[in-house]
Amino acid sequence: MISATKIPKRIVLSRKGFDSATGGCASPILDGKLISLPIPEIHAENGQLRYEELPKKQGEQIADLVNQLTKKKKETIEGSHLVHLDPDLRVELRDEQHAHLPFTFGQSGPSQTELRDITRGDLFLFFGWFRGATKRAMQYEFCRTSPDIFAIWGWLQVEERLELDLPNNLDNLARAQKIAPHHPHVSHPSKRKKNCLYVAGKALNFLPETEGAGVFSEYKDELCLTDLEPKTNPKRLRSNWRLPTFFRDIDVSHIPSLQQGKWKENGASILGRAANHPGQEFVFKTAGNEEKVARWLDGIFSGKRLKET
Repeated sequence: MISATKIPKRIVLSRKGFDSATGGCASPILDGKLISLPIPEIHAENGQLRYEELPKKQGEQIADLVNQLTKKKKETIEGSHLVHLDPDLRVELRDEQHAHLPFTFGQSGPSQTELRDITRGDLFLFFGWFRGATKRAMQYEFCRTSPDIFAIWGWLQVEERLELDLPNNLDNLARAQKIAPHHPHVSHPSKRKKNCLYVAGKALNFLPETEGAGVFSEYKDELCLTDLEPKTNPKRLRSNWRLPTFFRDIDVSHIPSLQQGKWKENGASILGRAANHPGQEFVFKTAGNEEKVARWLDGIFSGKRLKET
């Protein structure tokens, strides 16, 4: 059981991966595995990775997934398109040269303003839009009966925060270029305002046997934010969420309805609309609810331990 005295002071539910505006479709749940699709890169610069250049077996799979799952969308994403590999949490998507470097997440612009108070020890829980998928006749496609959901797919606890705005942070940029030279917020920082890099430690402070950042590859109910019970969510909208009751007592940025009495209690959960704000970062403080947050995190991280070296 996670100790209530060691949980992060702030937690960020951070929406990352394909969405309706960027990518145009859900990320797939394939054979029970969550595969968050990294978005295309909009800042085209020489030397940036393309989907088809992602290394190893999973890199090839992601290149195929983004191409085949977007064929019926407004814009098909080709393997030759540039990829914005952020957050950088998957060693299997790195080349051997960068495999040993710490995991990182970059943010800039208005979304970084929302993270102005995030510091060492705070926790990012990355969530995104997912839907069940399968492979038929060598082609990936979504399952027609599979619901659209929001699910948590990764995490990063901040060990180091590096502000990279130029020209005032040259020392930070030099540090970032040493530990994350491949990261898009580091390799091409000039076009980003309020640019910042969050660096993970080796292990979680509140769960020392678990890596400081990583992905939940296997889907489980504890990772699902969307309410999937037909009796309470007949339309199965992914923005209809089911959260632990303690969320009713906290202030989550961009979800004011939590404290406006608009969420209905249902057993050990509360149900309401969330995540239809265009922002990416949903921040809340854990003070006063440490034990309840610890139980919630324990369910999320259950079974997740460091890989043997």
